[in-house]
Amino acid sequence: STTQVLQTSTDLINWTDTEIPSATSGNVEITSDTPSAGYETVTVIISTEEAQSGKWFGRLSVTRD
Repeated sequence: STTQVLQTSTDLINWTDTEIPSATSGNVEITSDTPSAGYETVTVIISTEEAQSGKWFGRLSVTRD
């Protein structure tokens, strides 16, 4: 299994972590077997308030448990 964390920033210096849950929860939607069996599509909804400066960056950190 893995731990997945979406890290977001507006300045590439300070990062905010959002842990990706194992099932759909809050602003994270998990779709199993998409695009094919054994894979998942993860969709994270980001509010426009999080990009007030007009800049928004995201990166995904994945570690194997």
